[in-house]
Amino acid sequence: MNVDVQPGAPALSLTVPDAPGVGFAVTGAGFDPDSWIWVTIQDLTDGTQPIDGPDAFQSDPDGTFTRTGQIVLTCSHTVQADAFVDNEVVATSEAVTPRCEPVPADTTTADVDATAATKAVYTDLVAAPGRVDRRLIIGQALRGWDAAHLVEPVTALTDLGLPAPKLLEVDLTDFDAHAAGIFTLLLNHAAQGGLIGLSYHVDNPFTRGGVKDRRQVDLPQLADPDHPQTPAGTTWKADLDRIADVIQQFADVGAVVLFRPLHESNGGWFWWGQSDPAEFQATWQGMFRYLTTTRGLHNLLWAYSASRDYGDALSDPLRLYPGDDVVDIVGLDIYNDDLRDARPGKRGYAAMAAMGKPFGITEYAAQNAYDVGQVHHLAHSGDRFLPNQRVIALIKERYPRTVLATAWYSSEDGDVNNQWQISDKSHPEALLLDSWAITR
Repeated sequence: MNVDVQPGAPALSLTVPDAPGVGFAVTGAGFDPDSWIWVTIQDLTDGTQPIDGPDAFQSDPDGTFTRTGQIVLTCSHTVQADAFVDNEVVATSEAVTPRCEPVPADTTTADVDATAATKAVYTDLVAAPGRVDRRLIIGQALRGWDAAHLVEPVTALTDLGLPAPKLLEVDLTDFDAHAAGIFTLLLNHAAQGGLIGLSYHVDNPFTRGGVKDRRQVDLPQLADPDHPQTPAGTTWKADLDRIADVIQQFADVGAVVLFRPLHESNGGWFWWGQSDPAEFQATWQGMFRYLTTTRGLHNLLWAYSASRDYGDALSDPLRLYPGDDVVDIVGLDIYNDDLRDARPGKRGYAAMAAMGKPFGITEYAAQNAYDVGQVHHLAHSGDRFLPNQRVIALIKERYPRTVLATAWYSSEDGDVNNQWQISDKSHPEALLLDSWAITR
């Protein structure tokens, strides 16, 4: 096929910044301004094609062009750009390999009095994106309320000769009824080098309704747990004392805890969600002071985990960010078949990773169940839509600065198991034995 180009071969160059920079620039010269051009970028290391067009364009009148994008190309991978005209490659750039530079981030924990072990874990998280291998903590959330099957997501893997996830997470409310079994599991996990994660689906302190009861919420009443002035404030202080007693047992053995309170605050489903930013921040800061200073818990890494942005004005994952001085880790909870971090054009991974804190996918699974009118839609199968091998591939492709990825547990909707946890999906070895994986 004949390709109409200007005299002199077209030339192409590709520029990719070293980590932690993101994006790319492709520049061309010597192209016919009347020709339509299509640019791709090939990852020569893993054989993928991160950029495939998608839009054809024409050069400037002088035959030059510059195309840029914000996709994150994997550091340490060799990449190369091609320019097509009429489906024929007319120019190829030199191959480039962006380096995985150490992250110029602060390694100081939010709690300045954190234990040496806690500081060491945090320092390692900060350094993780600069490593070629062993840079992603594999996590698994557990059904703490289901004593009969509490350990199953772990033993189903280890019985196959696979390593256990590095982080195991339960909810603090589960200790109310099943403390003995949970303590046994998590303390044994920590003794074998594992990390402990704790979320907190606490009841509404204003009504004592469930976590999704959004009535009568007035967050300023919770801002100073040391000096509660109202019944709700007194209830909140009692709630914090109850979880402090739990966390203290992990502190007593030197176990580090990734603490994830008031999560998905940019969503409208929990009682603390989509609040006034100043009021939410004051509530978080009061909780931080109470647990660290008043209760003396210095084994906590504080994780601010938002939901993926669903598109409305209140869904911005950073709208309620509590502040650098009270947060160690930022993260997103992503329930999406394609592990998409946000609706198109909305803030997600890139904005959160730019905060200078270690970034984690703090929960992930396929599409959750939802209702439209009177029609109930079942949760999507994790094994079908978001299998283990796809999870690790998508993290490497789109979110390479991720240091933690925690699979949510499987559950049943009617008689249908959603197959969300690692052990319920095919090829767990693709995730647990990947060179990026940090396991127990």
